[in-house]
Amino acid sequence: MNHMSKVAELLEVELDEVFRVDNCLGIAETDFRLTEDGLEQRDNATGEWIEGDEWVLALLLTGEVNIIQVSPKPRKGQQYYVPRITTKSEFMFDIYCWDNNEYDKAYYRMGIICKNAAEAIELTKKMLAVAKNRE
Repeated sequence: MNHMSKVAELLEVELDEVFRVDNCLGIAETDFRLTEDGLEQRDNATGEWIEGDEWVLALLLTGEVNIIQVSPKPRKGQQYYVPRITTKSEFMFDIYCWDNNEYDKAYYRMGIICKNAAEAIELTKKMLAVAKNRE
């Protein structure tokens, strides 16, 4: 019996959802995902998915490393949202279409791409709370 969907649920990710792990032995920039077949990681040279290192899965299961959520990368022409700092909730996001330009890539690297306005508003509020606590 395959238990990978239960492992994904335990780790609070969905099967095929891309994630990273916190700074663990130099693999912080590696993408991972859980599939029905186990842990896979993206080969940084080719971009292809390959079998993941077993020790990474072991560290995840023992809680020695944590999952870092990765912003979804939109497809060409797909609409996405980013947080905008303002005091009115209805204006706390901007909408863009993915063109794979330098702005799109920068938002992706910062991890601030959101699927919808509600997600962007929530992220904006979190950002404002962090800024407020700096006082």
